[in-house]
Amino acid sequence: MKSFYYITAICYLSPAFFGLCTSQEFSSDYICSNNQGSQVSDRFTQNLHFLLTSLSSQISSEKFYYSSYGGGQDRVYGLALCRYDMDPFMCRRCLQFATNTILLECSQTTHGILWREASCLIHYEADDFFGSLDGSKPFIFRSSEPDDNSLAIYHLIPELIFNASKDLHRFARKLLSGPNYSKYGVAQCTQDISSNNCSLCLENLQKEYQKCCKGLSWWHILATSCSLMYDNTNYFSSSAESPAQDTPNGSRNRSNLRNPGRITGYNPPPLSNTPPISDPGKHSEHNWANKRVPLKMLWIVIVCIMGPLVVFGLVGSYTYCSWRRRRQRKGENVSQQALLKAMGLIGRSETLSKEIVDKEDKITGVDLPLIDSATIEAATNDFSDSNKLGEGGYGPVYKGILPDGREIAVKRLSRSSGQGLTEFKNEVVLIAKLQHRNLVRLLYCCMEREEKILVYEFMANTSLDVYLFDPTKSCKLDWGRRLVIVKGIARGLLYLHEDSRLKIIHRDLKASNVLLDHEMNPKISDFGMARIFEGTQNQANTNRVVGTFGYMAPEYAMEGLFSVKSDVYSFGVLLLEILSGRRNTGFYRSKQALSLLEFAWQLWCEDRGLELIDPLISDPYSITEALRCIQIGLLCVQQDAADRPTMSSVVLMLGSSSFQLPQPSQPAFSVGRGAIELCQSSSSQDTCSANQVTVTRMEPR
Repeated sequence: MKSFYYITAICYLSPAFFGLCTSQEFSSDYICSNNQGSQVSDRFTQNLHFLLTSLSSQISSEKFYYSSYGGGQDRVYGLALCRYDMDPFMCRRCLQFATNTILLECSQTTHGILWREASCLIHYEADDFFGSLDGSKPFIFRSSEPDDNSLAIYHLIPELIFNASKDLHRFARKLLSGPNYSKYGVAQCTQDISSNNCSLCLENLQKEYQKCCKGLSWWHILATSCSLMYDNTNYFSSSAESPAQDTPNGSRNRSNLRNPGRITGYNPPPLSNTPPISDPGKHSEHNWANKRVPLKMLWIVIVCIMGPLVVFGLVGSYTYCSWRRRRQRKGENVSQQALLKAMGLIGRSETLSKEIVDKEDKITGVDLPLIDSATIEAATNDFSDSNKLGEGGYGPVYKGILPDGREIAVKRLSRSSGQGLTEFKNEVVLIAKLQHRNLVRLLYCCMEREEKILVYEFMANTSLDVYLFDPTKSCKLDWGRRLVIVKGIARGLLYLHEDSRLKIIHRDLKASNVLLDHEMNPKISDFGMARIFEGTQNQANTNRVVGTFGYMAPEYAMEGLFSVKSDVYSFGVLLLEILSGRRNTGFYRSKQALSLLEFAWQLWCEDRGLELIDPLISDPYSITEALRCIQIGLLCVQQDAADRPTMSSVVLMLGSSSFQLPQPSQPAFSVGRGAIELCQSSSSQDTCSANQVTVTRMEPR
């Protein structure tokens, strides 16, 4: 910790060290254009902004995401891609930078492509381009230094092309090494194109290599559908934080030679509204590359300039550390009760009791046992990585064992968390008031100095998404178990909406927020975003839209308007996911169905609803029961909130086969033309009827 303060002080006090302590900014190459005869409307621009700003948060472990947003002529199709071996945090950071740049430069065009470094890609169009091979001229970065391994590269590139085209993630990487020599070859395609198209795209880049980069020490050729790279450093997992270092054979810092060897097929204009990126390589190119500076003189300059700055930095950092230690010792005797009082949660005795009034939200009489941080540290083995269960927007979650033998789950608020004190207090007070078999139970709360910790009952089977979307685990969710989970979630929401002393809107219901106990019973968790309604209040409006794209009701995502029907919409999405075993976000099926909701609606209108059911369900189930569940899911995700049923009606529909179900209307965000025409042409009430038949399928898995 002391060394951290020393380095921090030196970075602030020494301009010569500043480049070592701040992250290198990414460079961007992009193209913006309009389709012939097309015009950009305000609605298209709004849809584009909403879609692109969601890409970085929706990118999964696959490092690839494709989706669309809007309807009609204003619909936008977007794709996000990161290097598959890139660190997830740096992937999201790279996409955030790329999104800001492309929105700044291309928001008034119907077509935009942006590569940020060789790390991530943003691509959007007004037309559906999923699965299509883009033949545009690539961006090219290259060195001016020669390379003596042309023969090795000659054999390397075909191998990379073959491996990437056959790989599930369309990615391949290989290391070439020798004495004082280490180079990496990388090939990658977007995951929406076929194996043949991937091979064809990379072969075109191989031809570009023959023209532009043969015999050079490093090069990056970046197309819209694929990329081919050869470099001396495996830097991509941390490229946004530190540039590649010089190697023993005299190879260069990648950022220093980025500009001298850079050419691009698009020749994009400079970012007029972006501050220029400081590039030490430019200085090196014009002054140091062609001049020899005596080594002795160089050392004299370094000692004379850096010596005093280092001494001054060390003295300053020592002073700062001493002051911080005195301040910490002074606050060691501050009790949890005093900290709770400072936060607005008044501690009394050994329980938490507070009346919170936040505009229209009121809660009274909250009692929750407190626990000290020393007990939690002992229970989690000092927050050991081996005890870590996962990490969400709140922070890391650890497994622990209390002295009495009880297993617990410990949520520790991260200092870099997007959630803050408001969400922390909200969850403490809400869960302490709520008691239901389908809601997770909060056991303890801890707030000592900078620690903010919540302790829950331990869920042995983690969260629903871990089983539902993993082909190796989803087979454990047979038809009967899935129905139990669906009904349990419905009862938990009904309790929040109608049966508890408070009317609570969860606002972030999704598969990862449904936990499973040792008997696979569902429990709704994560109430940091929940809101409370008073008396006869039915809906509210907010300027701060929170939740997860793909589960948010359209009136909430677009206008900030939320109600119990917002949770009903999220439940409908989750119900269709449980039935199909597929995610709604990042769903890939066909050009006519770009989301799970559209796909379900299309099958329903074509009287092929059973094709939605997860093929991994091998046990027999009733066709009537399956179609009834699909119909309930479609009723919950209807465009108009007034048409959606309440959770009390949903529970009744799920529990009684005699309850007559109305015909659903088109789901929100569903604009598939084929599905709409089919439903409009069918006026019969029996279009989606079901027979009382039990299906048993004996198929290999």
